[in-house]
Amino acid sequence: MPASIGLSQGGLNFGNTKVGRSKTKVMTVTNTAKKKGGATITFNGASIAGSTEFGGSTSCNGFVGPRGKCKVVVFFAPTSAGGMSATITVNSNASNSPTSFLVTGTGK
Repeated sequence: MPASIGLSQGGLNFGNTKVGRSKTKVMTVTNTAKKKGGATITFNGASIAGSTEFGGSTSCNGFVGPRGKCKVVVFFAPTSAGGMSATITVNSNASNSPTSFLVTGTGK
């Protein structure tokens, strides 16, 4: 049975953030395959689509074994007031790839 990706949360909400400041949050990505005999996932990084006030980095590159974890670190740095959102997509060979989650925040 192919491995799939599990996310630590449904999405990331940065709430209110002062314009010119930044906040950082982490999404943990887990290979949900059983430890014994489970499949390894090959990750091909992550991408961001939407508001340019969001950015980030990931340790989800290369191989993650059964029950292994990697992280997607996302920052929100609003340059203007108002609500903003983006979609983060993690690419891999998992059965549920690509796997995406929403990030939201409000510049104040």
